[in-house]
Amino acid sequence: MNRNVFETYVETQRAPTLERGDVVILDNLSSHKSPRAAEMLKERGAWFLFLPPYSPDLERFAPTLMQSGSEFAFEPSSLLGDTSGGIF
Repeated sequence: MNRNVFETYVETQRAPTLERGDVVILDNLSSHKSPRAAEMLKERGAWFLFLPPYSPDLERFAPTLMQSGSEFAFEPSSLLGDTSGGIF
């Protein structure tokens, strides 16, 4: 997947389904690091969360995250605590 394909996917498939506060979790594929795609999410009140580089601690989650068609919805506060003041 190249950046143009990813941006088209975000614009036509992913962004329209997002609501304020939603988080899209991505690996560190260079195509995913698109300022244009990030802006599309920001306009909807959502944001990207990039996984850290490979970590054995995260390996046990890989089978679940890689299931075809899986989508995960959660509140950032469930992972990060109170995010009302912003995350960064």
